[in-house]
Amino acid sequence: MLCISVGPRADHPPDTKDTLSNIAEMGEFVINIVSLPLSNAMYESSRSHPPEADEFEKAGLTPAACDAVAAPRVEEAVSMECLLDRVLQLGTDHLVIGRIVRFHVRDELYENGRIDVAKLQPLGHLAGKYTKVETIFELPAEDF
Repeated sequence: MLCISVGPRADHPPDTKDTLSNIAEMGEFVINIVSLPLSNAMYESSRSHPPEADEFEKAGLTPAACDAVAAPRVEEAVSMECLLDRVLQLGTDHLVIGRIVRFHVRDELYENGRIDVAKLQPLGHLAGKYTKVETIFELPAEDF
């Protein structure tokens, strides 16, 4: 299971984003993990585009077919195909909960049964800003 938060459109609040409408209509979705090399493409794809716009084309990304859902995934990313479990409205945002049914991981990122996070270089989105996941450690730790 995983969850994402989908807020209102920044340019037309309280209208919902196409992302939420598409998930609700299709009952499935794809989560693509953004890595540092894809950061500008991710930013372009997250901008407010008309519903008919091809966001893959605008962002310079490659659409790839999924195995279990109809939505395309980003070929260049680690992707998770998901079936919608539920959407919970929380204030003006929506919490989307999905069940992961397929993972897509590039071979060079997969080592010993796990994704090498240092090679992936994942990004986080925190309060309108972005962050790189750089410090990876195991717990318990005695040096904090």
